[in-house]
Amino acid sequence: MNDKWELTRGERKVLSLLLKNKALTWSELLNMSNLSRPGLSKILKSLIQHEIIGYTTKMYKGKPRVAYKPLVKSIVEADSRLFYRQIYSHLKEAKTFKEVKEILEDEVIDFIQYLFLTYLHDALETGKPNKIVKELNREIKYLFTEVTNIISNRKRIKKKMIEYLKEEYEQL
Repeated sequence: MNDKWELTRGERKVLSLLLKNKALTWSELLNMSNLSRPGLSKILKSLIQHEIIGYTTKMYKGKPRVAYKPLVKSIVEADSRLFYRQIYSHLKEAKTFKEVKEILEDEVIDFIQYLFLTYLHDALETGKPNKIVKELNREIKYLFTEVTNIISNRKRIKKKMIEYLKEEYEQL
């Protein structure tokens, strides 16, 4: 994963293969992805660590083998999962309400723009704009629910918000 919440190009490639094929062995992924052995290993480790893919078994050349399967339904869902983890960790590190506000403004707006552009692209490609708009709407509602839950579950952040408001009030 890079510094942001998006999958890398290699991670997208591997996840796309798994989404299309449901489960693939390491050898199948290596052959289909054209990645190097170390590159594939690094990508699989990252995707497993972030709970984007998991393990399963599959018959391969007549024998049961360990295979990889997607734990998400789409690339957007994987990016969403990474975004929620990133924003949660940033909010935990925030020391003031002002920092919380900046994190929410910057990162949530970036993510909404990403969602909009991704779903717009899908709508143009599939020719099904109504379905895509419904999915986008669902994803944005989920985003706001998650962000609200993250904030409300953090007593420390609530305390910072109160401190910030007191500071602001005292300056008046």
